[in-house]
Amino acid sequence: MLVELHDWRAQSKDEFGKLKAEISRTLLLPDSESMYADILLANQKFADGKMTDTDALQFESGLLLAINPPSSLCLDPDPELLRVVNKVSRVASLPPPKALKRKRAQRDQEATDLEDKDRRKRIMQFMAPRDRPST
Repeated sequence: MLVELHDWRAQSKDEFGKLKAEISRTLLLPDSESMYADILLANQKFADGKMTDTDALQFESGLLLAINPPSSLCLDPDPELLRVVNKVSRVASLPPPKALKRKRAQRDQEATDLEDKDRRKRIMQFMAPRDRPST
């Protein structure tokens, strides 16, 4: 969708003294949220709320084909294929850096050590004879 914006904030005047707007054109591309909204709207309008997962995937593939060139997409509307791709992408992604895990483990160990020291100190104070004020 091509949108023409008229910006009246920039106050400039033409040769006749009239205020004129700064005009720019912007190409709006759909994102995942707008595509999801389109699928829900189509479900309400045309399928009376009875669209299956396969129907939704086919509708989404039609939207993507209309927007993107077909050579850059693989649109087989098969839910099983989607699950396989998700698993592969999780396995192929890099794990978080180990340094962060070590630091967190070290902080947890230090906190545990402090708790153990406090517990031992309380136990020793409990067992120690108390000084009683002489009367």
